[in-house]
Amino acid sequence: MTLSALDNPQHPPRTLSARSGAGRLLEGRGLGVLLAAHVLLLLLFDYLAADIRTLFSGGLFVGYFGLAVLTLLRPGPARERALAGVALLLLSYWAIVWAGGLIAGISSPDEFNLVFRHTMPFLCGVAVLAYRDRLPLRPLIWMAATLTAVALLSALINPPIMLAGTPRWYPFSSGVHTSAYAMAAVALLCWEYLRVLPRRAMFMRALVALTLGASLLMIYGYGVRSAQLFLAAYLLTDLVVLNLFTRRIGANLLLVAMVGTLTLVLAGVSVYAAALGVEGLTNVSSGRIANYLERLSILAQSDVQEIVFGRGLGSDLIVVGVWWWEAKGSHSDILTFLWEGGLVGFGLVAVYLGLFWRLNLVVLSAPVVALLAASAISNAYLVRPNVAFVLFILCAIRMVLRSHERL
Repeated sequence: MTLSALDNPQHPPRTLSARSGAGRLLEGRGLGVLLAAHVLLLLLFDYLAADIRTLFSGGLFVGYFGLAVLTLLRPGPARERALAGVALLLLSYWAIVWAGGLIAGISSPDEFNLVFRHTMPFLCGVAVLAYRDRLPLRPLIWMAATLTAVALLSALINPPIMLAGTPRWYPFSSGVHTSAYAMAAVALLCWEYLRVLPRRAMFMRALVALTLGASLLMIYGYGVRSAQLFLAAYLLTDLVVLNLFTRRIGANLLLVAMVGTLTLVLAGVSVYAAALGVEGLTNVSSGRIANYLERLSILAQSDVQEIVFGRGLGSDLIVVGVWWWEAKGSHSDILTFLWEGGLVGFGLVAVYLGLFWRLNLVVLSAPVVALLAASAISNAYLVRPNVAFVLFILCAIRMVLRSHERL
């Protein structure tokens, strides 16, 4: 199909790529139903009873698992099958870690839900990316607009909340961090759409532009710095990659300017950090630096078994010196996987991300760099199934749209 078909009101495209066949139609509808249900869960998460949320999430897990198995078994690109294989290996590994902890008496049967939580983002990534040509285009635009409208309405009708001593806009789903990550992915999704929508499609362009503006406003109101970092890293990497692999941004002048600016910023941050010292850095980072240093010290003193296979599911929640009042997680996806799954679990995650990037090194550079940046300093998309699916939709849309225009 051509992207100009987007503004044809008589024959609007139903998917990003026209496909035929009963099997493909069934797969496409199955993925569409899963994504619609996941959007519904994201919107209703704070209003559902815990048992209902668990059943809802379990149904989504089964659906994503089924599509991952189909991806592994069907004829298709080897990299997609490999991605599915690693995701299923991750599922098996986390189940083994849970079972080992149960036998050793350090895990409980209730913690089996952590197996699903740690695995669903990766299975979801396989399902969305492997079946990206079945994604419904217009419904995804409306999904982005609906999420943003609900987020804005929630902030307008509810009083701000206090977090880390500062007021934040009221979140629309599962806290400000989940809400902020959802809006960051939605904003970039709108950016990708806006780049390709024909000028004649005035209504759709206005809808997407308004959604983009409102989602950026919500990110600011939530005040989640890791979500802001994700957004900035994505756009900066995108500009650098576009300049390196195309000639659409004024040759090398912009690249030199960006690299120079980034160098100055990093130099300034380094000087500022040296002036602050460890205690000052701890305060600026909301205690993260001290938390990381303490956890790394504990890991360095661990025995070989814990280093290789981890400390078990749920073990990431501990009391550290800087956060002495309650048990908290690592505030880093990378450290969480290393802490709970050891080098094996962390290695499988790294292999998955490597294969994910290899699906299209150029097009996926921006989301991968942004994801790694956010995951390094926060519990970001990889441990939040309810927003990971929006991120992978963004990646899938980016792959399809940019393949049409060669970046």
